[in-house]
Amino acid sequence: MSVNSSLSSSNGSLSTFSCGSLVFLSYIPTVMTMTILLPVSITVLYLGLQQWRRSVSSPSSVSVSDFFTYNLAVMELIGLFGYFMKIATSHIRLQALSSVAVLATIFPWNGQMIFPILTSVDRYLAVVHPITYLRQKQRRGVCVRNLCTVFVWISCCAGVGFLPLLYQSYALLPSVIMMAVFLFALIFCSVSVLRVLIRPGPGEASADRVQIHQSKRRAFNTILIIFGVLLLRFGGTMVCNLLLASSVVTKGEWCLVGVFSALVSLPSSLVLPLLFLHREGKLPGCRRSTNLS
Repeated sequence: MSVNSSLSSSNGSLSTFSCGSLVFLSYIPTVMTMTILLPVSITVLYLGLQQWRRSVSSPSSVSVSDFFTYNLAVMELIGLFGYFMKIATSHIRLQALSSVAVLATIFPWNGQMIFPILTSVDRYLAVVHPITYLRQKQRRGVCVRNLCTVFVWISCCAGVGFLPLLYQSYALLPSVIMMAVFLFALIFCSVSVLRVLIRPGPGEASADRVQIHQSKRRAFNTILIIFGVLLLRFGGTMVCNLLLASSVVTKGEWCLVGVFSALVSLPSSLVLPLLFLHREGKLPGCRRSTNLS
């Protein structure tokens, strides 16, 4: 959620927003991220470690969506480390540490978008093409899952490398194209899954139709939640990028735009971990469910 929490200064070095008298606003996303995302990410990784110990002999027993959630939690902890460093360097004037803090905070940005989309693709295959999905779920499916994960990590590293070009006018078009591709994939997968879940299936006439209905309703709600938060993320990021790349926003207003971008990005960082914790029954008032994913 932190791609817009820092900018390239005019001389090419990395610096934080010039918030001026509104400097306290720049700490709002930081405080929210640390108080909400930190305990959630640690809890997800703790549960993931327990699951890994139980399934160490069978990697395919770990669901694809859970595997993506674990990787996203690690990325978020890297970003949180950058936030801690950012606070520390605000009191200790060291340019080298400040640059490292900026790079760490923007590192998870691509993963925060791509991992939820990959989860939507996984659910699309499971719901729309269930037979093919079950056939590919073993060794080949694990290989594809791992390759997709490596790709996301590489894209995060590449995003850090392209940070100095982020708000140049000639870099705006590739960013918009990337967002458009993500948005198309999200809409296609979500709409396809929702259409299948809405229409009645052949097994719903059986005695287990109530259980089937509840399972489909949970899956329907899950897809809607992911679809909604990613739409918010893509829409907010595109608007902020357009504003920051244009002459409409002055440097004195960068802080407001950055805070808005960080706030609309926070739900996309939380959606997969919270859905995972909800299914595991670790949220207040929730019981463990095996039908949500």
